Amino acid sequence: MAKTVLTDELLDAFLEGRTSLEETLAIVQMAKQDDELARLIGLYDDVDRKFNPDFTSKSDPARKGKQTLDGISPLCSIPYSAMAADTDCNDCVLACEQLVLQKRGVDFDEQEMRAEALRHRWLRKEGTPLYHIGKLLEMAGLEVHRRFECSIDMLVDELNAGHDVIVAVDGNELIGNYPSEKIKDVEMGETANHAVIVQHVDVLKDIVTVHDPQSANDTDQYPLDQFVDAWEDSRRFMVSVG
Repeated sequence: MAKTVLTDELLDAFLEGRTSLEETLAIVQMAKQDDELARLIGLYDDVDRKFNPDFTSKSDPARKGKQTLDGISPLCSIPYSAMAADTDCNDCVLACEQLVLQKRGVDFDEQEMRAEALRHRWLRKEGTPLYHIGKLLEMAGLEVHRRFECSIDMLVDELNAGHDVIVAVDGNELIGNYPSEKIKDVEMGETANHAVIVQHVDVLKDIVTVHDPQSANDTDQYPLDQFVDAWEDSRRFMVSVG
């Protein structure tokens, strides 16, 4: 049997429920040797319905009830499948990554970066899948780590270490009508749809300062509770850049 190579395309297919049983089994076996991949595929179905109901609803009904492997269904999909995109355009992640490169004095061409992101399908019409955030930074030679279930303390530690931090949030809970968005969370489920760069956390004053590509301001500040609520919609997904 030919060895399965985990490409971005195969990972996309797996997360979208389009892999064969053989491919799924091969990916599960890889995950047993790769902690990050194991965390990625270990959250599925019920988690995705909670954080990304629109994506889950696209599952193919004809495949329901088919054999599972190691308890993981070929239909499995997780919050990594969610898209981080502005409400009016789809390039918030691209803008965040360009700002990180600019801050570090790395030369780049905006159009070339966009073309590269589109070519690899890291950037799509509907946005950037969470598990592709940071891919352009990795191409530039930067060290990138992606994690769910992060805490404010972990975020502060990354900032204190001099790392850049990109988080996925419900952008409407930051810049929209916060009370009505909380009602939407209850009625329609929580959905991460935006990416911002966290610049500072003042725990004593309960304030978080972010750079939001969608905002006209260089920085915006939010109450800590409001930020955490918006961040919670991605299961507190954080991308740290060393």
